[in-house]
Amino acid sequence: AAGGLRPDVARRPLATPAMTGDDAGTTSPTTNATLHVIFSTDCGTFQHWQSYLFFHAALKVGQPGYVTRIASGCADDELEAERRWHDDHIRSAMSDRFRIHFTPHFSGVKDEATGEVKGDYKFFNKPFGLKHFLEHGELTGLTDPGKADAADPRDRGTMSRPDDVIILCDPDMLLLRPITDDFSDERSTLIGPRRRKIYKQQKSHVVRALHPYAQTYGLGTQWRKFDLVDIAGKDSPALTVDQPTGAMYYPVGPPYLAVASDMHAIAV
Repeated sequence: AAGGLRPDVARRPLATPAMTGDDAGTTSPTTNATLHVIFSTDCGTFQHWQSYLFFHAALKVGQPGYVTRIASGCADDELEAERRWHDDHIRSAMSDRFRIHFTPHFSGVKDEATGEVKGDYKFFNKPFGLKHFLEHGELTGLTDPGKADAADPRDRGTMSRPDDVIILCDPDMLLLRPITDDFSDERSTLIGPRRRKIYKQQKSHVVRALHPYAQTYGLGTQWRKFDLVDIAGKDSPALTVDQPTGAMYYPVGPPYLAVASDMHAIAV
């Protein structure tokens, strides 16, 4: 298609080497924490051009930190084509901080009894792609990636960079200004009226261990009506969340922000 961007079609990049944006650096301007803006995609043409626009917007606003596309389920030929295209049109043309991380296909839905793939649920790529990035990424990773799938969580090793801040976005988002780990400036942080009192009570508005942040979404507490036992297990803490608590603290969506150790705990 005329408006599509394909790995095998050479196009003049929107950015030039002189517009690399590398002066933004890899760390938060206020806390000095290393930032990782990540987003999950498949290997199709549609999310290929979405990724291009995401990277370009990050370049234009001077987004600090690393920006990484997590591409899941690429066939061998697709993977090599995407890698070459990314190196030529993103990493070389825009910024060396703009990376791509490839993962296996995660969207297949298996029958629990037979193990046979019964369907495709593309949204699985997001949590499992996140987990793969945190455990095997060149910028993150476990101290011993070979133990990532150990049955006992205590045997899975530790994060090599547990205090790095992970900012999980969607590929159909465009940055209008840099996003970081610091929400202390009330002039640029929009807080809903019901949550302003809670915001004022917090001693710190910086993402840190056990203190993640996320955008408020409109789902409310409808998730409490789902079959939580079947989805999350009979011992899940989700079963104990009451309506007021759920409405105040849980209706969140991307961007999600947490330190790497917390984000990994969420992913597993």
